[in-house]
Amino acid sequence: MESNDTKKAKWIVLPLLIAKVIMVLSSIFVMQIVAVKTLGVFKGGNFNDYMNAFNKDLMKDSSNLLISVIYASVTAITMLAIFKAIFADDKEAMLFKRAITKPAHMILGLVLFVVSVQYVCAFVMDVIATAFPEWLEAYNALIESMGAGPDMTIGWFFYSIILAPTCEEFVFRGVTLSAARKLFPAWLAILVQAVFFGYFHGNAMQGAYTAVFGIALGYIMYLYDNILLAILAHALFNLLGQYGGTFLLDHTSTIASVFFLILGTLIVCYVSVLLLKSGAKPVKNDDVNADI
Repeated sequence: MESNDTKKAKWIVLPLLIAKVIMVLSSIFVMQIVAVKTLGVFKGGNFNDYMNAFNKDLMKDSSNLLISVIYASVTAITMLAIFKAIFADDKEAMLFKRAITKPAHMILGLVLFVVSVQYVCAFVMDVIATAFPEWLEAYNALIESMGAGPDMTIGWFFYSIILAPTCEEFVFRGVTLSAARKLFPAWLAILVQAVFFGYFHGNAMQGAYTAVFGIALGYIMYLYDNILLAILAHALFNLLGQYGGTFLLDHTSTIASVFFLILGTLIVCYVSVLLLKSGAKPVKNDDVNADI
């Protein structure tokens, strides 16, 4: 007979599939809205004229934003409900556990950790872009289509900094990681959810660096069992990516500068991990991996 932990193993994969389904349904729902709206203002002509007008309206930034907002909101609510249903009686699987012993260490560690991971992801992107320039082109096209960057609209800012981090954390650091830790040791569970997190983004370039970032977010969740801290770190990462990108790798024109930047990043990352561990209660529910 299957144990309760084994039964929960399916929830390692199901959140990703559910999120994809909600994304498709959100797209269909918005398509219906756009179709009716287009029909309401259509001045006449043949079916091809209507379809051209419909496709033009569907490709508008406002339509893409509406799809994203509906998807993120519904997914976050769905994952929270799933977590409560699946892990209601599991004292080890927590989303809002207060595991902070030194708030100052936690805050400083979180900021330094996110900044250093931002640099690590930038290094990863730089290496991948050199090896696969077509990946970078596809990624840049995606970012441009979303209106991302310093000049992004208020709607996309709200989605990128608030809705997307909340939704994705409930999916991957909430349900997926909690289920994975029932089957795997902590380090492997963190790695598994990070791979799924990267795969979820589809685009090869974005998938690569979000997988790296997913490991960092999984580690924060492992230490604190607090989804709010993971959401905060995710939001800070996105914010830094939107408005701090000009500071990353801008002054690395020589081999020496690249070396010292990498060295500095590793040092800051190590210090931030020490601060994060100092600010959290000891991890007692996974003694084998308590010091990862």
